[in-house]
Amino acid sequence: MLDRRPIIDELFSYQGLHATSGITRLRLFDTEPPILIVGELADNPGPSVTNAAEYLWPAILKHYLPHRLEHVPPGRFIELYPALEARGRRGKDEYSEVLFAQPTPRVVIEGGRPRLSYGEPTWQPMPEHELRRLLTAK
Repeated sequence: MLDRRPIIDELFSYQGLHATSGITRLRLFDTEPPILIVGELADNPGPSVTNAAEYLWPAILKHYLPHRLEHVPPGRFIELYPALEARGRRGKDEYSEVLFAQPTPRVVIEGGRPRLSYGEPTWQPMPEHELRRLLTAK
């Protein structure tokens, strides 16, 4: 559990590759650069945040922080996969930072429509203590 309170903590609906929409919990922290955490929801009806990452992150920035779209870096993008319960025991939350090769978004045609994309994502596991450190840094 993180100690710092986000400035935004709400559900965010996003478009998948096709007609299916997904829903994630978004938390936005007022840091420099901003830290954005999306959490995979068990009842998400659409693509996972991982499968939609290429388009999800630019959509979030366009909605909440449009002035940051061209910043390098625009923010720190973190995926949260909440702990699962198995055999009566609760596991640990897992965090990964999502990194992109392109520093700024470009318009691509996907599913017959234009979308913003940062290109192919890669994931770097992030221990919770590292995320806590980033959130408490001045």
